[in-house]
Parts: sequence; structure tokens; C-alpha cells
Amino acid sequence: MEILSLGEKIRNRRRELDMTLKDLAGDRVTAGQLSFVELGKSNPSAELLKYIAERLQVDLDYLLESESAQARKICEYDIKMAQAYIYDKKYEDANELLDKSYDMAKRYGLENMLGMIELNKGRIALDGNEYEKAAEYFLNANVYFIENHCFSGEIDAYMLMGETAYKRGVYELSLGYFNQAKALYGMSGFCDDNLKAEICFKICLCCINLNRLDEADEHLKCVEYYLNSINDKSEYAHKLMSVSLTYRDSRNYEMALHYADSALDFFREIDDMECLTKMKMDIGFIYSDKGDLDKSDYYLEDCKKNMSIRNVIDAAKIYLKLAYNDIRRNRFDKVKEHIKKSFELFVEDDDIDGQIECYSLLSDMYILKKEYSNCEEALNAGLSLLKSIDKPFKLMKYYIKIGKYYGLMGDKQRQMEYMDKAYSMLSNMNLEIKSYKTTGHMANLSDF
Repeated sequence: MEILSLGEKIRNRRRELDMTLKDLAGDRVTAGQLSFVELGKSNPSAELLKYIAERLQVDLDYLLESESAQARKICEYDIKMAQAYIYDKKYEDANELLDKSYDMAKRYGLENMLGMIELNKGRIALDGNEYEKAAEYFLNANVYFIENHCFSGEIDAYMLMGETAYKRGVYELSLGYFNQAKALYGMSGFCDDNLKAEICFKICLCCINLNRLDEADEHLKCVEYYLNSINDKSEYAHKLMSVSLTYRDSRNYEMALHYADSALDFFREIDDMECLTKMKMDIGFIYSDKGDLDKSDYYLEDCKKNMSIRNVIDAAKIYLKLAYNDIRRNRFDKVKEHIKKSFELFVEDDDIDGQIECYSLLSDMYILKKEYSNCEEALNAGLSLLKSIDKPFKLMKYYIKIGKYYGLMGDKQRQMEYMDKAYSMLSNMNLEIKSYKTTGHMANLSDF
């Protein structure tokens, strides 16, 4: 797609029809006059332009469309393609289109397009967990939207700024952005129940994390109202599931189970087997964390019946949690069976972290069975894998685990050797944290 001047449109179309200037001119004008028009040296009258359009068999609007209008259409197309690439995680292709659109939008002064480009650049940064960069892009986008009174763009920007702050754990700031999006929605005159539900849902999650449970419940009721108004029970069930997980993460198991049960009712109603299985898995994990192992096993065993519709990692996690439940009951024969299946699935998915968890849990079982040589072998296998990935915080904790093992064995020398390694790593991480406080730069803590 390229931007064409009036003369270029006429010339290209004329050549498509295999017409000479004389053919196009007919008995109305001279070929010379049309040549000047094609070269951009003469502006045709409205009557002549209408005549040319008829001769070329094109709409007059096509010839009248300005270069700026063409640029807007091209930018809109490229931005939509970039968004598709972002959804498909083809970030290089997306960035290439966005950079191309930026140059065009800048040249023609298309400020709303510039805002959309910044917004999508921010989405790419957010997907890559580059939160500071993402926040900067979203702020830049919002400046363009505010200056051009683009309510839809402003709402999108505030929602994404809220999402960025939420992922960083800055819930008060996140709540402020989501409330701003809510206020703008009220001013905009839009009528989009999906968007209203999404805004209320995000506010609900922030309120849970800030322990404002009455506000959370109030906004969740709004989510239910808006989604019921569009009869989207599946979407509402997903919202309930996320609320349940947020309560679980904050260790409020009673509320987590309440919303999990509600979501389960909706999933049963719509017979969404994949989501139903995922929900059962999450409930099984909640009951395990709460200590109700029988109920945990009930849900997790039920998940195994539909394992083919879940992804490999979820299946591996289910077997691992079952093994964890078995250890707490001293059912060691089942522990090895479940860990073996979990390990195979983690290997299939090339998930090193999961394989390390299997070895760690296996070593716990051997300790309880007093099979100390097997425990040491499992610990060393896990350590070997952990050294192959860059996870210093996990490695530090693993050194402590090994040190405790040697302490239990009465080997004080090796106990101190591993405890010293852990202490040395902790000291280095403390230095990095202090450096972060003074410079604002440090590797992402999630990598530890």
C-alpha cells in the first residue's frame, strides 16, 4: 500500500485500462492538459475531475481522497496487522509495522494514530515484562489521546497502565488507573457492557489485594449484572475463577472456595469441559493448601479423567500436587508413581523448574522413609538441573535445603559448606537490592 497523489491515481488507472492520454482526453480536453494534471502541475476543475472519473470508471471520492486520508487508512491497516502479530506473539513483525506506521503518522500529523502506535508498543513491552518501558509507552499514548479528545484511546491507555501497575504489585496505583478508566467511560457516552464488566472486574481484583472486601464484592456484583445483560455466562465464570485465585493467593481460602464453587456452577451450566477441568484443578489446589487432602484428591483425580483436554504443564502440576498430598499421608507407594508421571510430563514440555520440583519432593519422601542415600541422590540431581538455569534465588534456597539434609546426617562440615554458599548468594542479592534502591536498575526479581 502506498500513498498516491491525484496525478498518480489518474496515471496508474489510465495505464491499467491501457488508455493513452488522448484516449482519456476524448473530445473534452487536450492530452497536454491531462499531462499537466498527471504531473501535478495543474489542478483540474470539479467538472473536469468528474469527467476523468467517469472515463476511468472509478468513484469520484477515490480521486478526491487526500494523501492524509490515505495515510490514515494505511496506518489503521498496519496497526491492526501489528495487533494481530502481537496476539500471535510475533513481536518483531509487529514492531516492524509499528515503526513504519510511526514514520507515516508523524509525517502527516496523525496524532491519534501515533497514540495507537505507542499503545501497541507498550503492549509488546508489557508482554515481555518490561514494566517501566510499557508504562512510558502508555503514558505517551495517553498524551496523544487526551490532546485529541479520544475517549476510547484514553480508556484503553488507563486500563493498560492499571494492568502494568497490577503486575508490579502496586495495587493502589493500579486501582487509581482503573477508576480513571471507569470515570472516563461514564463521561464518554459509550454503551459497551463488556468493557464495563472488564473495568469493574479489574477494580474488584485490586480491592481484594488491598483488603477492601466490601468494595470488591460490590464491583463483582456489577460484573455479574453487565455480563448477564449480554448473556455471557462463560465470561462471567472466568471472572469468578480469577477472583477465586486472587483470594487464594491472599490466603483467604474461605472466600476462594466460595467463588470457586460459584464459578463451577456456571461452568457446569454451560458445559465448558476444558474450563471446568481447570476450575476443578484450582479447587483441588486450594483444598490441598488448606489441608483438606480428601477433597483435594477428589477434585484432582476427577481432573485426570479429562486430562487430554488440558495442557501438559497443568497435567504435570496435578500429578505433583497429588504426590504432595500422598507424602502428607505417608502413602509412599503412590508418591513415587505420581512423581514419575509428573516428571515425564515436565520433561516432555522441557520444563526444568518442574523437574527440579519433582526431585525436591522425592527427596522429602526419602527423608521420611529414612532412605538417606536415595535422598542425597535426588537432591544432587535437582541441584545439577538448577545450576543449568539462571535462578539464583531458587539456587540459594536449594543450598539451604541440602545444608539441612547434611545437618540431619550429622555432617557439620558439608552442612556449613552449603549454608555458606547460600549466605554468599544472599549477600550478593542484598547488594543488588541496595543498588536498585539507589539507581533504580536491577534484573527482574521474578527471574530469581
